[in-house]
Amino acid sequence: MTSLWKRYDESFSEACRTWLNAILPILATHQITENPNGCIIALQLENENFEHFKYFPLGLHDEMRFLAKCARDNKMTVPFFSNDGMEEGSFIIHPEHPNRFGLDLYGFDKYVVFVPSSDVIANVLKKGQSKDLWKPWDYKNISGVNGLEKRVRKLGGHAAKVYIFYIYFKGKKRTTYIYIFIY
Repeated sequence: MTSLWKRYDESFSEACRTWLNAILPILATHQITENPNGCIIALQLENENFEHFKYFPLGLHDEMRFLAKCARDNKMTVPFFSNDGMEEGSFIIHPEHPNRFGLDLYGFDKYVVFVPSSDVIANVLKKGQSKDLWKPWDYKNISGVNGLEKRVRKLGGHAAKVYIFYIYFKGKKRTTYIYIFIY
C-alpha cells in the first residue's frame, strides 16, 4: 500500500533499528511472557501512524512490518499494538486480506471531553485561547462513548475479537496545536 504523505525511508528505518536495538533488549527482560515478575504486557510500536484516515492511505505497511520485525529480533514476545489517532481501524489483522499487515491488538485514542476552546474556528481565529474566556460547560457532556465498542468491533478482523486498548481515554482542554491543559 502506498501513502499519500510519505514513502518508506531506509535511512530513517536504520536509525530506528539502532534505537530499538539499544532499548528493546532491556525491555525484553521485563516482559510477562519471559519473566513471571515482569511488568510489560504489550508493546506499542508507534504513535498515531494512521494506516488510513477516512479511507485515504497514510501509514506505511512496510514501516510497521519493519518495526515489528525489529522488536521480534530483539526478543520481544508480548503482543504488539499501535495507537490509532481515533478509531479508524489502522493495522488490524484481517485474515481475509493476507497481504495486509496487522498487529496483535488494536489500540486508539479517545478524547471523550472537549471544552469549547477546542472548536476549530476558535483555534483558527485565536479566540478562546485564555481559559478565563471559556464559557461554562457541562463535564457530563461525554462525546462518542456510547456505542464505542460496537463501532470498533465493526472494523472487523481481529478488532472484532481481541481486547481493545484505549490508549488515551480522557478529556482535554486544548489550544491551537498546543495541549496545555490535559487531565
